[in-house]
Amino acid sequence: MPGLGEVRITQDAIGGNFVDTMVRDGRFAVAFPAVLGFEGAGVITAVGSNVKNFTVGDRVGYFFSAGAYATEGIIQANALIRLPEDLSTVSTATFLAKGLTAWMALRALHQLRSGEVVLVQGASGSVGSMISRWARALGATVIGVAGTQEKLAKARAGAQHAL
Repeated sequence: MPGLGEVRITQDAIGGNFVDTMVRDGRFAVAFPAVLGFEGAGVITAVGSNVKNFTVGDRVGYFFSAGAYATEGIIQANALIRLPEDLSTVSTATFLAKGLTAWMALRALHQLRSGEVVLVQGASGSVGSMISRWARALGATVIGVAGTQEKLAKARAGAQHAL
């Protein structure tokens, strides 16, 4: 049963992120035994004490909370977001950490405005391509940088200019 401020969720989908590879190769330490995986989405099946914003049956997503590689997990309620009806748990687990990283770059670190020019390193990757498309939708001129000639087509998909 979940404790103070926790919920139990049944995992519908999990995300695979760079931090998962870092755990496996020892660059990101975890105390073992541990359930790996840091991003997922599912349905709340039990609510612990002092949880006010969620109820049993809510569809939720989370990132950077350990335990995603399990059928069920206990998660701190303050790490969860409620999912709107039109967003699947699979889509959430696929993009949540990447989408929030893109949001942080375009909205929290700098409030990008129409007419600005932005240079996106790694524009062919998952976060970089998301930043490129979002920045372009906001009216910015996007210069995308790709690591190899083969990745230029992916960088061009979101950027007006690709290097």
